[in-house]
Amino acid sequence: MRIRRLPRALGRAVRLGAPLVLATTLFGAIRSDAQVRNPHLTWPAPDPELSELDDPAATTACWTGLTEATADLDSMPNAIRFALASGDDRLREFLTARLTELIGDDAEAAKQVLAWARAATSHDEIAIFAEALGASEAAQRADVRERVVAMAEDREDVEHQGAALAILETQRSFDERTLSRVVEAGGSAQSAANQLYAIKTIGTVMERGCESSRDCERYMSGLLEIAARSNEDGSRLAAEMIATSAPAQMTPRVLDRVTEILRESPNRWARDLAALAVAHDAPIGRALRILREAFYAEREFCVRVAIFRDVGAAAGAHGLPLMAEMASAQPELQEAYVLFERTYASGVVAWDRVVDQLFERIFLECSMDDSAEQPGEEGV
Repeated sequence: MRIRRLPRALGRAVRLGAPLVLATTLFGAIRSDAQVRNPHLTWPAPDPELSELDDPAATTACWTGLTEATADLDSMPNAIRFALASGDDRLREFLTARLTELIGDDAEAAKQVLAWARAATSHDEIAIFAEALGASEAAQRADVRERVVAMAEDREDVEHQGAALAILETQRSFDERTLSRVVEAGGSAQSAANQLYAIKTIGTVMERGCESSRDCERYMSGLLEIAARSNEDGSRLAAEMIATSAPAQMTPRVLDRVTEILRESPNRWARDLAALAVAHDAPIGRALRILREAFYAEREFCVRVAIFRDVGAAAGAHGLPLMAEMASAQPELQEAYVLFERTYASGVVAWDRVVDQLFERIFLECSMDDSAEQPGEEGV
């Protein structure tokens, strides 16, 4: 299963720098400016005839003898420090991939690399060890995963906790106990960044590991638990957005929680996505009741537009009576209602085609103007 495509609200949120985008993995983070100096370090010299490649301005060296110099696992820490000192990004990428090869499916090798990561103090060294280990087959082994989760539970060591959460993002699925521990690590993390790492990791594994509605519920509930516990607006938004974008039919418990987001979340993007989730995943009758109640409680025009739209997504032409009611309460929606009615009357019933025909004409204000407020009087 795949997480369904999100509405344009998410694109707007991305342009605003939404935390969902900012929750990047640790090993994609900043390069360190630290220069490692070791007079005893030996390494193959770059080939001066190949250094410029096809671009005379290129600064990347063409290193010779790399395979020989990285023949075994023990050679890698020294090689990685040299690569970081050289500032050569391609060398760094090569060594990361080479380390993954050397780990392979060997649990003991994976534990050794994790120990190096735990002992490292350089952000970039930790990042390389984390990326290489996460990409290895051995990372999927239960005994390796146990050690990584244990590192993620160390709230006092923010840097290494973030690395562990990044490694866990490559897991194919989480069992109940592992998911519970990752949720706890994210919910109790002292760093807002590590809350986001946990949220992104759970969301990624959810997309990969959801095989049924009940299985998805575990991940969604975990994300919503982090959202409920977090004091960080960005973390709550990211958790709510990912949870309400999950695949599969909602269970009653998750639907209740998503309905709470629709009613109570202070963030418009979260309310927008919650309305979409209700429309797509709740039984039609209940979806229409929830959306009607949310519409009248909502005070922001663009979220009302989204709820109006989602009535059509939930019920198609059967939603027209409720859309007519909403248009009467919010006159700015009257033109949209008329066009929806005419489109359905013309025989077009596929929701994607309906929206394709009407989106730009009716919802342009809210798709383009992130600051659009409700026109007219406040409230209904």
